[in-house]
Amino acid sequence: MTSSTPALPLKSIDALVLAGGLGTRTANILEQTPKLLAPLDGRPYLDYLVHWLGQYGVHRLVLSLGYLADRVLDHLETHTYPTMEIIPVVEPAPLGTLGGIANCRDQLHSDPVLVVNGDTYVDADLGAFLDFHRSQDFGASLVCTMVDDASRYGGVEFHSGGAITAFREKQPDGGGAGYVSGGMYLLGPAALGHIGSIGTGSVESDFFADQSALRLGAFSGSFQFIDFGTPESIEEAQEFFSALGFFRDQ
Repeated sequence: MTSSTPALPLKSIDALVLAGGLGTRTANILEQTPKLLAPLDGRPYLDYLVHWLGQYGVHRLVLSLGYLADRVLDHLETHTYPTMEIIPVVEPAPLGTLGGIANCRDQLHSDPVLVVNGDTYVDADLGAFLDFHRSQDFGASLVCTMVDDASRYGGVEFHSGGAITAFREKQPDGGGAGYVSGGMYLLGPAALGHIGSIGTGSVESDFFADQSALRLGAFSGSFQFIDFGTPESIEEAQEFFSALGFFRDQ
């Protein structure tokens, strides 16, 4: 972490990890292991999340679980995270990322709430992200990072001040470099209220991309970023997390 903001800037912020997906694209590699527990350089991904968020002061982490939730619950029974209160919430049925947020609403008490996709990592300064969100009074803010090829993710367009103006669809034939969502959001009360009224679906395609009632902000930069939702990226993630060196001295 290279934050220039005061120590523990997110100590009063609840975090939610969206980890209810079916993991169909990585099933052949991970088999019966949920992506939240994907072994990356000898540790489950959850270890990296807890360590990273804890550096910023997060101490209350809600896990939105679905497919293979029992594996995560078993893991939490045998592995302790002394600095983090972890609250698992299991979906009654597949709800998508939008429904996953709505299903956990009763467990989210801070303003705003930090939401993280359970299979992406973006090394942004979370203290600066929170300052950005609050200083411009956005209803919701997204961490957006520059990538060489935005075609896999779809793009995000925004003004120089950070206000988002459009979301571009994925372009399978290639789209060149551009800013994409890093799968990390800050959601204010109004955004959470809207999400609760919609129900199931994708938070990005069914909420953000069709949202006119709220001002959306893009906290942008060239951040280290990985989405390990494909077999190829699972292999890349091994080197990626090894290079971060979170546990090098342990």
